[in-house]
Amino acid sequence: MGRDLGAELDELKAEVKALGQAVAALREGRPDSVSRRGGPAGSDRAGTQCPRAEELRRKYPDVSGFVSYFGFYETPTPRAGYNAYLWDMNRSAESLLGMDDAQVARVLAALANKERLAILKSILKEPASAAELVERLGMGTTGQAYHHLKALQAADLVEQKERGLYCFKGHRVQSLLMLLAGVADALDTTYSSGAWEEQPEG
Repeated sequence: MGRDLGAELDELKAEVKALGQAVAALREGRPDSVSRRGGPAGSDRAGTQCPRAEELRRKYPDVSGFVSYFGFYETPTPRAGYNAYLWDMNRSAESLLGMDDAQVARVLAALANKERLAILKSILKEPASAAELVERLGMGTTGQAYHHLKALQAADLVEQKERGLYCFKGHRVQSLLMLLAGVADALDTTYSSGAWEEQPEG
């Protein structure tokens, strides 16, 4: 069968365009723009621009889906000292979809509150006492802060250390950041029209 030079040229042009956009995004400090590629559900072109996802498909041919995520977060703060959190996690889609709904709902319920989410984001950046959280976040009373902190402690997200400072539990850092990343994806309307192969401009 002869080669389709026209198709090959189009594919090469698309790759060059994607590479140029990735380089531009890196120069402008927009790392999120670099990896926003994929294909619409049901398309045989899905993943043609996602080499890491294709590698996972080849590595795990017997599973319906796989999620792999890694990252780091550093907190060089006077109170917490220097902490660097790094993670490299892998989950099969079957294990995620097979999680107990009641347990998942409890965790999400602990976070599905504006004040609690604000507390978590605040102490992830800098540990604080209940009184400091009230001042920082404009909460009504320390009693209100303690109420939310108790719920977050029960969810194994927060711990109280010396001098009454509340800190984010180190082994839960990636959990919050990955949940926020998932919400960011859910709120992102870039590809809602199905134009998967076009990178966003600007």
